[in-house]
Amino acid sequence: MLQVLRDSMKYLAWILWVVIGVFVLFVFVDFGRGSGYDQGGANDAAATVGKQKITYREYETEYRRLEDQMRERLGGQYTPELAEQLRLPMQALDQLVSRKILLREADRLDLAVSDGELRRYIVNLPAFQDSTGKFVGAESYHQAVRRLGYTTESFEQSVRDQLMLQRVLGALEKAVVVSDQDVEERYRQQVERARVRYVSIPFAASVGRVAVSDAEVQRYFDQNRERFQVPEQRVADYLLVDQAALEQSLPLTDEELRDYYAQRQQEYAQPEQLRARHILVDTAPQAAAAKARLDAGEDFAKVAKEVSKDGSAATGGDLGWFGRGRMVQPFEEAAFGANPGAVVGPVQTQFGYHLIQVQEKRAAMASPFEEVRQAVRTRVAAERSAQAAEEKAKTLADELAKAGVGARQRMQELAAQQKGLELATTEPFGKQGPVVPLGSAPAVNTAAFLLQKGGVSAPIRTPRGWLVLRLAEVKPPRVPALAEVREAVRRGAEQQKQRQQAFERLQQTRRGLGAGATLDAVAAQLGLGVQESQEFGQGALVPPLGYAPELARAALTQPVGTLAGPVEAAGSAVLYQVASRQGMDPVVFAQQKESLREQIEQEQVTSLVTSLINARKQELGVTYDPQLVKQLGIPPPRA
Repeated sequence: MLQVLRDSMKYLAWILWVVIGVFVLFVFVDFGRGSGYDQGGANDAAATVGKQKITYREYETEYRRLEDQMRERLGGQYTPELAEQLRLPMQALDQLVSRKILLREADRLDLAVSDGELRRYIVNLPAFQDSTGKFVGAESYHQAVRRLGYTTESFEQSVRDQLMLQRVLGALEKAVVVSDQDVEERYRQQVERARVRYVSIPFAASVGRVAVSDAEVQRYFDQNRERFQVPEQRVADYLLVDQAALEQSLPLTDEELRDYYAQRQQEYAQPEQLRARHILVDTAPQAAAAKARLDAGEDFAKVAKEVSKDGSAATGGDLGWFGRGRMVQPFEEAAFGANPGAVVGPVQTQFGYHLIQVQEKRAAMASPFEEVRQAVRTRVAAERSAQAAEEKAKTLADELAKAGVGARQRMQELAAQQKGLELATTEPFGKQGPVVPLGSAPAVNTAAFLLQKGGVSAPIRTPRGWLVLRLAEVKPPRVPALAEVREAVRRGAEQQKQRQQAFERLQQTRRGLGAGATLDAVAAQLGLGVQESQEFGQGALVPPLGYAPELARAALTQPVGTLAGPVEAAGSAVLYQVASRQGMDPVVFAQQKESLREQIEQEQVTSLVTSLINARKQELGVTYDPQLVKQLGIPPPRA
């Protein structure tokens, strides 16, 4: 079933088949299907694309068509559960959205179908021709369309839409050019394979044994300055509404607190609790022996200290007070079901066998107002101060926006006039990372990089409260002084030296063995083992070596037996020998060349269609009926 699911998802994801491949023959299959909605509901919007509506009637027709195709494809393997896994309802909506977008694109490109072109197409459809191949005539045509459940106008509009979709596809196909080189490259990717034997020295083998001088650090920095470039940074002034100070200053009367408590009294209730002690042992016979001692009258605390393996044994098994949800379920059920003083058990849990004695119980009860007064006040103050801080930040943002170029001076005036306002300037910060002194505040990073110099942000919520930014400075990317990044440069120089040493060991060993050096001789000289890769093709992965693009490319062009390298592969210097290689067959390539070209063309057109649809979704905006999304139990799709 999992393979069926994978195959079906590939099948449904084939954009061209989904959007373009459903031509007039499918129209005949679907016409006449009942919508399942009354007239009003059928014409309501299930989704909108810009200003265009997708009706519930269109949605249900598309969904049923998808179901029919899946049943035809999968037979008895198709089930309602599989439909749910494939998200067919949302597939239907997505396909309709894509169709609306492409039809709009056809209009934009002036690819309309004239009445004459439409008429010529319809009269040549086999469904509307008699046994001699002639058009059946207007009356028979109208009757046939009505039998299918459509008016002549709605049928012809559907045919017109399909022809326009064909024209969009044709326009995109003209934009695709696949060269002979592209085709040959695809064939090589499919058929070329190689295996190598190799010896590797990891760069990390010399970690801790490589020292770099100040001169080497300076040289590495000079050669790699751009690698240490500091990206664009920004500096902002901000006014922060100190929510904590605002919270403390709020005047709250006793009456307000009591009203708040009365409306939420259940939130301050104390749940049922009990105090208990227990004995924990590993086996049922041990529990039975301890129970026998308790039944004989021995003190529970004494037995617990002697036999319990729990950390509470030192205090006679005392667990203190606890409510529901604190203990594992079997223990909790036994304890809360026991009477005070009674010993219950043994109760088995994943920890072992328990004997439990409940000492006291407290019924659930509402906490008196006097006991929770401070908690109530803290909560009321926090809620009101958060709202007040937001409102104050909005007022500040409006004032600063009106101040224009005088925003910085106005910030100083406001901070001096009003208590609870903090005026400060950040240190330079980037698009990501902490903003000193505000700490981690991603919303601040985002807002600052959307502003022009001197611009003022909307209110921003941060862990410290609400604030308003003014962008004070834009620092362009720069190469820092060595002193600022010395440690990072030193690590880079050290790693480069480790890499060089690994390569030099392989090169010197190979040279020392002369022109007839073999991989096995190099390995023996170094005291290393020879390893063998799995078969690999074009790409960057050479299992089990991992990421090795240079080796993969070279090995597919070198003769079997070639000793080559060293090259870098997966953090190691690698000397290798081509063990086997399968190249392209010119005869087979000539036979498959045109089919491969068509495949590549189709993929590129699919990519163009997908890119076009995604771009237009962003421009137009796509919305879905929330009631439908809720009814289907699926998340709204991303535009």
